[in-house]
Amino acid sequence: MKNILALILALFVGSFYGETYSCPYSLDGTADLVKFDRIEGENLFRDLIFPNDAPWEIHYEDEKTLALITSIGGEGKEFYDLWTFIINK
Repeated sequence: MKNILALILALFVGSFYGETYSCPYSLDGTADLVKFDRIEGENLFRDLIFPNDAPWEIHYEDEKTLALITSIGGEGKEFYDLWTFIINK
C-alpha cells in the first residue's frame, strides 16, 4: 500500500515539473550557463536564459543521451552558426 501511495504522489508532483537541464559551459575561456526546458508535446526545448531565441531541436535522444541543435544566422545574413549541446542524462 505504501508503494502505491508513493507512486501516486510521485506522479502527481512530477506532473507539475517539466524536464529541465542546466548546463554550464566554457566558450573562449568565459564560463556561462544555459538552461533548457522541454516544450510539452513537441520535440523541442526552449532556452530559459534567452527565451526569445529559437527553440532547440532534438537531434538524438535515448535513455542516457540528449543531443540538441539550433542555428543562428543564415537566410541573407553574413554568418551561419550551428550550435550543438550533448547532455549526459
